[in-house]
Amino acid sequence: MNEGIYEADPADSTSAEPAHRRRFRLRRRTAALITTATRSPAENRRHRERVYAMIQLARVPLFMLCALSVFWWHNWWLTAFFFLISIPLPAVAVILANEKGEKLDRRSRQVYKPAVLRELAHQEELAARAQQQLEASPEAETIEADEDEDPPADTSTSQP
Repeated sequence: MNEGIYEADPADSTSAEPAHRRRFRLRRRTAALITTATRSPAENRRHRERVYAMIQLARVPLFMLCALSVFWWHNWWLTAFFFLISIPLPAVAVILANEKGEKLDRRSRQVYKPAVLRELAHQEELAARAQQQLEASPEAETIEADEDEDPPADTSTSQP
């Protein structure tokens, strides 16, 4: 276990503290945020998917309240109110799901990565050399074999 999580030994039954105090101290403390790191794009996407699902699922109880207010309470005004609240929820869910999430740090765009640039320049240079060699080579001459000649005999015979 990590240091600082337990303030009292849970196996120590001779402790003067009551059991509920020991149980409370066995819980993990919340972690302190020590960085300015933002969520990754995948985490942003999962968060937006959860928000979308929650808003869409919020429509189900509203429709149940509509049915309850019509059939149980016979209140058309309350039914119309619940129904009108549920109408824009899909549009709101889509708008929130399509937002970008946390904004990217502007500094990340200005990071200079010389190794990537060197690799791209090297690949372009190799492609240019290959193209020059293809253009500089003479026309290839096709040599066709005569069909009436016998194939050459195998000259590599092994002696036992």
